[in-house]
Amino acid sequence: MRTLKGLLLVVALMSVSFAQGQTSLAQLASSAVVLEAKPTTHSGAVVISTYQEGLAITKLEDKYGLVNKQGLEVCLPQFQNIHLFENGYAAVQKHNKWTFINKQGKKLTTFRYDWVGNFKNQVAPVQIDGKWGYINEQGFEIAEVKYEVVQPFENGKALVKYNNQWFYLDEVTGTESPAPKTVNVDTDAASVAKL
Repeated sequence: MRTLKGLLLVVALMSVSFAQGQTSLAQLASSAVVLEAKPTTHSGAVVISTYQEGLAITKLEDKYGLVNKQGLEVCLPQFQNIHLFENGYAAVQKHNKWTFINKQGKKLTTFRYDWVGNFKNQVAPVQIDGKWGYINEQGFEIAEVKYEVVQPFENGKALVKYNNQWFYLDEVTGTESPAPKTVNVDTDAASVAKL
């Protein structure tokens, strides 16, 4: 369908050029450019990403939304920023605050976080006023947003830094236990931001 639209555009340009006697067929053919039309949704939004986990990002003016492979708009363009789905959730931003949505477009929380990481092992890091915590897939904070640095959970525990001390945070109970002084912790901000 896209190629047909491009071909029709070239034919229309050729007709105008010939009618005005401006160029020959050889000249036009050598300079012809087929314009590729981007897929659009029912709302008129343009699909601007590849499909990931069955959904793609759309854009209409300065707002972003989501469309599935069948062309159904899961979320109309309404977000100021959006990330592709990863592990079942996409981060979305509205009014400079972030939350997550699931594949049906349902928000996990209100738009309240300054930043959010990716879901891994059913948990995602979240940030408010420079402090970090974690939420689960139901949108509940499983660890208070109070940590200076957080690392991903592995085997039910995550390394977290609070009051300049490192702790292991238990994913189930939320309790902290001091980390041994011998633990080698990468505190590089870029590695933390990738969570």
